[in-house]
Amino acid sequence: MTALTPLDTLWLTEAVRLREQQAGVLDDLEANRRARAAGGDLTARITHRALGLAQRDGMLGALHHWKQGARLALIALAVLSVISGAGLAFAAMGDGQAPVNVFWALGSLLGLNLVLLLT
Repeated sequence: MTALTPLDTLWLTEAVRLREQQAGVLDDLEANRRARAAGGDLTARITHRALGLAQRDGMLGALHHWKQGARLALIALAVLSVISGAGLAFAAMGDGQAPVNVFWALGSLLGLNLVLLLT
């Protein structure tokens, strides 16, 4: 597993806080003991406790799985957008033998963006 970024740490801390807010205080004697042993200011102890609870309850693994899926979706969307853009550009510009109608070119290149903007 990769190391946690500061955003991941804050995200998990907030997720544990929200979970405790809705479900009540979690059984956290071991997490409290480890947080006190780690020392630091109040923020560091709260973060350390939340990370311990997140790891115990499987939230850390869920975050890693979610990030892996998000990366895969980002790659798929990037490939889809490149293919879509290349197809629209080829449709707008034609094969290069005939003159290009500027209005058709602008409509086909900006039409998809306009449709996405309006939805």
